[in-house]
Amino acid sequence: MRHPSAAFAGLLSALVLAAAGCSGDGPPGAPPGAPPGPSSPAEEPDGARAPEGERDGEVPVPSEEDGRRRDGLAPVGAPYLCNGQELRRLDAEGPIRVEPPVVAAGQEFRVIVDDRDADEALVSLGGVSDDPIFAEARAQGDSLAVTLRVPADAKCGNKLLSVEGDVSAEAYVAVRR
Repeated sequence: MRHPSAAFAGLLSALVLAAAGCSGDGPPGAPPGAPPGPSSPAEEPDGARAPEGERDGEVPVPSEEDGRRRDGLAPVGAPYLCNGQELRRLDAEGPIRVEPPVVAAGQEFRVIVDDRDADEALVSLGGVSDDPIFAEARAQGDSLAVTLRVPADAKCGNKLLSVEGDVSAEAYVAVRR
């Protein structure tokens, strides 16, 4: 059991630090409860530092060399306009192709499943209406394909396509305005 005077001394130290604006959490002069300040490289073991741009909660930017994201998410494709703002479309890896990859609201596009072993695929388009849009892909040669139409009142942006059945994958269609 701690001696009462030791507990009092600890409490007094905490009060003095808090009154001086030094909670021990944040940088000197920061309000109590502020996030810790940056540490020096000497204080961190090798390899413990986050890559540049990822320390302050920033989202990693696509790599300029190959258009792939460093965070393991879908690689980015060509830019398109969404309400006058330039966005980059997302490209899915795997057996799913979207043609054309960028459409205007009200236009049709095709989802193609390039897997010779697939006999069935249910495609859903989300984020364009209150209810998801479902369609069954049909065999066309060595692949399965379905044509979908983006509702005319759909908002612009990257829209998720989910494919379930013999193939389970995701793809994106970019809707521009």
